[in-house]
Amino acid sequence: MENCLQSKFIYHQLCDSHPEIPLFLQAWWMETICLGKDWDVILIRNNSGDIVAFMPYLLVKKWGLKMVLQPLLSQTNGVWIFFKGNESDNEKTILNKMVADTLEKELKRLKLVWFFQYFHPQSSIPNILKKRGFVIFSRQTFVIPDISDEKKLLNSFSSAKQRQIRKAIRNNLRVDFTISPEDFVSFHTACLKQRGETNFHTSEVEISLCREAINRSQGAIIRVLDNENNLHSALFFVWDASTAYYLIPAIDSNYRSSGASTLMVWEAIKMVKNKVKRFDFEGSMDENIARSYKQFGTERVEYAKVERVNSFLIRLLKIFKGAK
Repeated sequence: MENCLQSKFIYHQLCDSHPEIPLFLQAWWMETICLGKDWDVILIRNNSGDIVAFMPYLLVKKWGLKMVLQPLLSQTNGVWIFFKGNESDNEKTILNKMVADTLEKELKRLKLVWFFQYFHPQSSIPNILKKRGFVIFSRQTFVIPDISDEKKLLNSFSSAKQRQIRKAIRNNLRVDFTISPEDFVSFHTACLKQRGETNFHTSEVEISLCREAINRSQGAIIRVLDNENNLHSALFFVWDASTAYYLIPAIDSNYRSSGASTLMVWEAIKMVKNKVKRFDFEGSMDENIARSYKQFGTERVEYAKVERVNSFLIRLLKIFKGAK
């Protein structure tokens, strides 16, 4: 069994040689989003010693207790399996079971009081874990499945979204990609304060994530300004080999009706349409936000929240906080 440093080194190599690995499961993402925190990766091998799957995780230690929790700003973690593409259904079933067996063994070795991760929509592992005492909750995201055809895509937007884009253009709002990570994070923080909200992640992490994604050509920051250079909205969005993600939006409440937020999405999609096929709005269980995402011609995609609580204290805290 590899130690932590060896596992992370192998994990980085895997990600470098497998561009199909989803963004939030990539090594550089975990390293950046878990800045200053304890994280590791479980490598799962077959009988021949080949790595067939892995699962990165954020390890939180509190009150002498150990928990694996979902990192902030990461839609999913969970297990990623390297299917060859030519397996029969029976072979896939056997591999999924072997991966689930190994994962359960490794989680027991960690002696966790709480396990909580979101799994990728493609993963069959949650269905297996459900039969073994894990609790599964359904989550949702909203995805535009194909952004390649601008005309077709714009026509799929609701009439309200199309009007907002025309309004923004008519009012001479313009977009560019020149805002710095520092200025974006400052603007994002100010927008949160307008709504009486606080940022759950530090400015240091947010800035580092922006810088790293941009440096790796896997992210960009778009902003929308008027003729007087008032900043109406901005968005940090990221992408992997197949999908772009609407990650951190920032919208000035004073300009909510200017159409800037919709123009921002439209221009971000146009910028990334030759890089990826899909655009993921990251979803929301808030019905008002979900309703807005639906107006961009999206499809609802479900993914699983996988959880197991092994501590009476944690159960009480979850009940007290109204956690689900």
